[in-house]
Amino acid sequence: MFSSPSLPRVIYRFDRFELFPDVEEMRKDGALVPLAPQPFRLLLFLVERAGVLVTREEIQDALWGVGTFVSFEQGINAVIRRIRFALHEDAEVPRFLQTLPRRGYCFIAPVERIEVMPLTAATPLDLPKQVPPSVSPLPVSPLHERRFGLARAWAIVAITLLVTHGPLGTHPAANPGEVLRVSISPVVRDGSSTDLDPGEIADELRSRLGQVLPGRIRVAGVDDPADLRIVAALWKDLDSSGVNASMIETSSGRRVWSETFRRSGETSDFTVEVAIRVSRAVVDRYVPSVRRNRSLRAGISPAAVARYREAREILARPLAERYCDRALELLDEAVRLEPRFAEAWSAIGEIWTERAMAKTGESQRSAIRAAHSALDRALAADPQFAEALNNRGLVLMVFARSFHEAETLIRKAIAADPSFVDPHINLAALLAATGRHDEAVAEMRRAQSIDPASTIHSPIMACIYLMGRRYGDAYAEYRAALTARRPRESVRWEMMSSAIAAARWDDAARSLSSILGDVVEIPRDVPDRGVEFRKHLRRLESAVAAKEPAGVDPYTLAWLHAQTGNADLAFAALERAAQVPSQRAIFAFVDPRLDPIRSDPRFAGHLARFGRAVTDEGAPETVEPTKATGLAGSL
Repeated sequence: MFSSPSLPRVIYRFDRFELFPDVEEMRKDGALVPLAPQPFRLLLFLVERAGVLVTREEIQDALWGVGTFVSFEQGINAVIRRIRFALHEDAEVPRFLQTLPRRGYCFIAPVERIEVMPLTAATPLDLPKQVPPSVSPLPVSPLHERRFGLARAWAIVAITLLVTHGPLGTHPAANPGEVLRVSISPVVRDGSSTDLDPGEIADELRSRLGQVLPGRIRVAGVDDPADLRIVAALWKDLDSSGVNASMIETSSGRRVWSETFRRSGETSDFTVEVAIRVSRAVVDRYVPSVRRNRSLRAGISPAAVARYREAREILARPLAERYCDRALELLDEAVRLEPRFAEAWSAIGEIWTERAMAKTGESQRSAIRAAHSALDRALAADPQFAEALNNRGLVLMVFARSFHEAETLIRKAIAADPSFVDPHINLAALLAATGRHDEAVAEMRRAQSIDPASTIHSPIMACIYLMGRRYGDAYAEYRAALTARRPRESVRWEMMSSAIAAARWDDAARSLSSILGDVVEIPRDVPDRGVEFRKHLRRLESAVAAKEPAGVDPYTLAWLHAQTGNADLAFAALERAAQVPSQRAIFAFVDPRLDPIRSDPRFAGHLARFGRAVTDEGAPETVEPTKATGLAGSL
């Protein structure tokens, strides 16, 4: 079914996907995504009405014709499931298709409608370049992408915990130096009563926005002048409850963003999740990403600087698009030209550190030696160079587990350049790993105040909360992280583990269902819901064991085995995690997921392999965990 040669060809673009109606094809990053005709037509039907509720009746008429009866469960639901599978979407945390129970569906992602002239036979289908496209936005926000790179250092430490997120914004960010005044309107109830507290939601919104960036965002009073107003309403239907939230620009009265949040889990966690996601939406649209300008030392030759800058451009790209071999070649040329080029040596050390994280055995040990050597050369050239201090501390923290020495170097990096966000994030991780949880949260708050556009999109804070046994906060942060543009699968694992540690079996079952791709239910009338959950968790244990050791991080296996009561397998996995070494194992001293095996006499010996924690004065000291909770007590 091709369009008429005389008419423009229409393409719909959202996130990384494109729909080609004339040939009924969907592509992701240019690659064809298999989608049967009927799911494609429904997806197109919803995309064409993006931002608008499409009822079940309208969908039924569009797919099967007026007057044709099709069971909703067997018909529409099946088609929706195929669409979600193609989009790799979780129905619990939708990014594209929002379900409105008993009413219908709404396509909630921003969409571009692009018109190009028809293709000739010689033009590839996915390269419509003959005529500059005419882009017109649909009623929802037009696509406006701004990429934020996460702090590279912590992205290396916890690569499986972090989310690279290119947010979708409606407007360019506010100019640097401007203060955005945001007012929170009183939260109202939309009809039926719900146990959600309007006052608590409004207070949490004010608190979160006030923490994001005090110098750039000011929370105004309800009656004070404001540039942006947050409006929220509570709703309830037969199946669930939630919050509808919107942003209104006061100068024009236009609604520039809106989202429906469906409640899941504890009320307090849901309140926090809503506040996080609304704050993130404000940051996406109005707070620019921090651009770190590296001032190069005087006296470096232009040729060396040119090679360094070209290498940095390569390293600034997303992970999948980096050509690190080429970057190393350029940096090697730079230091041959200028042997005391601290910035170039530090970048070399950064590349080798990243490679060490991804390798095992002798390849990893070789990469660690190369990182040490390059960072030592950088600090010999400039002992106060913040990047080299931070990266050197990172290597010591992850591979040598020398926490005291690592903390000293990272704090020196912060003193040398307080506006450099990476050492703040690394210090927060180190503080969490050594049991200083309140300090870790405070340090992460400082990182967020420096660069909220980067740090508010990652589950780093969730990990810190989890290690501090603040399970509700951790679960809310993980749920918010799942709404990022490209969430990592590990986020679902971490969210599940926070629910397990708190013995919240319904939340744990929902997360496990998402991971397994199958419905997991824990009956409320069983004698011990923890024991019942463990049976299902062993299905995951068996599924991942086949991929190990190449496909699964041994530390992840260690806490998974610990949670299912398989102590022998847990200790074997910890042994491998110490030998690799596993970067996430820096949390072994305090990780609540290992509580079920902490009392085992073997645990102290294994813990010694992961290094020693430190006190505030720097004296080595093993962290004592708090009382075991969750599966530790119930299983």
